[in-house]
Amino acid sequence: MGVPGFLKMYESEKEMGNLVELQDSSVVFYSMNQGIETQMPVTDINLIEFKKSGTRFGQGFMIGAVGGFVLGAVSAASYPDLGGKSSSGDAVVVGGLLFGALGGMAGGIVGGFFPKAKITIPINAKQSNYNREKARMKIFSLRY
Repeated sequence: MGVPGFLKMYESEKEMGNLVELQDSSVVFYSMNQGIETQMPVTDINLIEFKKSGTRFGQGFMIGAVGGFVLGAVSAASYPDLGGKSSSGDAVVVGGLLFGALGGMAGGIVGGFFPKAKITIPINAKQSNYNREKARMKIFSLRY
């Protein structure tokens, strides 16, 4: 899986890369800064932070499209037939598609402004914290 993450070793020092493997008292981390795998003892790690790259455009688009479709279909169904030129079923579909497209565009634009999730795991250089959070971190490592 390997979600890019940050290992914060000291208050000011951050190391960016991928979590490769979780060991008993250390982590193997591929450093993007140095281009090598590094083994870091748990006692040197204060914080591990995982950030998924990208934005929530797709999620916003889907929510907006579904919401827009429902709103458009309900709105079209509540209006009387337009002079007998279309059946109410056709109006519901057309209204749903039109509002779905507009809602999808609006949702995608809004979602584009929000980054994907950030997960922060405090280790505080303590083996007990590392052991407690190890199962949670496994999903982010390249090797189990």
